[in-house]
Amino acid sequence: MSIYGALRSGVSGLFVQSQSMAMLSDNIANVNTIGYKTARPRFSTLVTSQSSPTLYSSGGVKSTIGREIDAQGLLQASPFSTDIAVSGKGFFVVSDSVTTNAGGTVIPNGDVLFTRAGEFRTDKDGNLVNSQGFYLTGWPYDQTLGQFTTTNVLSSFSGINVAGLTSNPVPTSSIDVGANLQASAAVATTYDVAVQIFDRQGGSHTMTLTYTKTAANTWDLSATLSGTGAGFEDPDGNDDGASVDPVFEAGLPGPVRIGTVTFNADGTLAGLATNSALGDVATVNASDQFAFTLDYDGTIATTTDQVATTLDLGTLNQADGITQFEGAFTPNFINQNGLEPKSGNVWIETDFSGSPVALAPNTGGAGLISPGSLEASTVDLADEFTNMIITQRAYSASTRIITTADEMLEELIRVKR
Repeated sequence: MSIYGALRSGVSGLFVQSQSMAMLSDNIANVNTIGYKTARPRFSTLVTSQSSPTLYSSGGVKSTIGREIDAQGLLQASPFSTDIAVSGKGFFVVSDSVTTNAGGTVIPNGDVLFTRAGEFRTDKDGNLVNSQGFYLTGWPYDQTLGQFTTTNVLSSFSGINVAGLTSNPVPTSSIDVGANLQASAAVATTYDVAVQIFDRQGGSHTMTLTYTKTAANTWDLSATLSGTGAGFEDPDGNDDGASVDPVFEAGLPGPVRIGTVTFNADGTLAGLATNSALGDVATVNASDQFAFTLDYDGTIATTTDQVATTLDLGTLNQADGITQFEGAFTPNFINQNGLEPKSGNVWIETDFSGSPVALAPNTGGAGLISPGSLEASTVDLADEFTNMIITQRAYSASTRIITTADEMLEELIRVKR
């Protein structure tokens, strides 16, 4: 009977909307979880066969879980050198258990799992472990050959152990940034990208790059550097306070102008330009990169702490760095799917995902490794709360189906009276 079919449709609506609310709750609860990927309900109709072309048989609705593991989270600067993020496609390979053999090699002996939560710290043995207790693994290093043993057999990976490793600090001398600036953004719109950099003593600083739209296809780039006394050196090398100099000698770390970025009509990078009359601290080198000098002690007479630095925004006329396409501002884009989630913000291989492929960073479509960075959750609270209202209304509508069908059945029963 169609009234009973309507009741069943209403019940199916209640079930899928309660599922949707559960996903929204998890998303909101994980808004600050590093590397978390938003879950979304995917609704589809339930169709039952009719006994006659003139009769309608209601089926209802069903839902499946869609996990947006192909969405890139914003990269956030971190003061810890062992924090790493994937900028682009790929996952870190981790294990939930490791052991050390007689030769001192750390051998994973648990499940092979995948994660983008790169908040790694050293344990008491020097192994890199993330906040969920999963051990970072990678290709084993052959001491005799002096090279890594590349393999696609993930069970042959070794744990990453940094105990006893020491090296001289290497200052940041080049920065590569890839992001999309929304093409339809209004003039005066600004977007920030935080970059973790290191001075000659290994001290960490955050350079915040700010893109400000000034006209169609034109953006001004400015920068701010954290740290007491840290800032940008005068491009002419004179502490003269001239109007063409940035006000670095006054002790300001920024914001200072880097230069201007322009785009082609197709959204690719058209060119970079600087203007000393506007106080730009950078020049454009032969490789079409911004070049400037960072001064970490605030004294122009001291040069030992100064570091010549380049900022690479991509290849001209190509979409391999900064772009201006229509769409939300985001540092990167990735595309991957099919894994099964496990507790601890990790994923495991399934029959539907296919076999994983081990690739070195920036080869074969794999993303870059961004040291001193963490990938933020992809949860957008405004979006989640809006979906929560929609889900609540849909749930209420389903309850009205049930109460209305009940009233119709009651009227039918009264016919006999």
